[in-house]
Amino acid sequence: MGLGVLPLAVLVVALTAQPAARPPEEIVAELEGGIEEAPMPEHVRGQMKPGFREGLEDLNKRKFALVLELYEAAPDHDKLVKLLPQRWQFTGARDPWTVLRETASALEQPLLRQELRIEAAFYHAAAMGTTNRPDPGKAIPAIERFMEMAPGDNRAARLLLGAARMSEDPDFKLELYRRALRLFPDAPVNRYTPGKIRQIEAIGEPFELDFTCAATGGDVSVQKTLRGKVVVIVFWATERVPAVVDVARMRRLYDRYRDRGVEFIGVSLDDPKEKGGLNKLRWFVGINGVAWPQYYQGAGAYSEFSTGWGVDELPTVFVVNPEGRLHTVNGRRKLEEIIAELLARRDRA
Repeated sequence: MGLGVLPLAVLVVALTAQPAARPPEEIVAELEGGIEEAPMPEHVRGQMKPGFREGLEDLNKRKFALVLELYEAAPDHDKLVKLLPQRWQFTGARDPWTVLRETASALEQPLLRQELRIEAAFYHAAAMGTTNRPDPGKAIPAIERFMEMAPGDNRAARLLLGAARMSEDPDFKLELYRRALRLFPDAPVNRYTPGKIRQIEAIGEPFELDFTCAATGGDVSVQKTLRGKVVVIVFWATERVPAVVDVARMRRLYDRYRDRGVEFIGVSLDDPKEKGGLNKLRWFVGINGVAWPQYYQGAGAYSEFSTGWGVDELPTVFVVNPEGRLHTVNGRRKLEEIIAELLARRDRA
């Protein structure tokens, strides 16, 4: 047989052969050789050192590639109890479809430890929610499986609330919010859940807000002094970049509609007074020409009024109709359209 011609069987083997799997000890040695634990951030003049984030991302990619290799070589290895959930958390934020596949396979792996099986169920349910945003109801069976495997694990509340947030069906949202609150009343993640329920149940009901403006000292009442106007209520804080960026847009809308019977109210979640929150609010609205009244709550992110309304994202925009009733709690993205609609409805009446 000439050197230039190989038998077909030899050629097939040569083309399909995979690299030999490394022994687990070799993989673990590489993990422990300075890659297992992430380095602390480096700072230069108070700023994170250029390139640090990118370097950390590359380091984590190499680390979690090794974790997957270790799992494939020895699915019952002790190291995986800590490292495999870390891989799923890291990968889930970037490629939830990969986590969906890996966790589905892990749940069928007979050598997997029970504690890792529970973790696989959790991250599978989380990935189901992320990959089914148009229809979060598809994640419910996976959430149910996790709850059966880990009764009392309050991460189930996070899964239920995540599915509720993604839904546009108020009845479905209410069902999940109530279930999360009933099963896990003390879970920290449920801090805002009563307010989320209130948001849904209060649509069409009178909206009460009475306060003294932090900038002018004037008294403001949605039901008494602003009745007959469309009232836009903006929950915000001067330290939250998305809220600050939105101020210019809000100012344009305010200037366009204020003479047509529209009022804006800012509800500030800035820091307490002793931490400079009130002074910062007054400075910001003054220098940026924010003319609408400001309700300074004085307790930061966990202020009573905003927490009672389930506001955990800034900016959040409520709109109250001219009859003083809550029209929507999701007014930010289509605010001008909502304002125009309510004004037209008022003018036709």
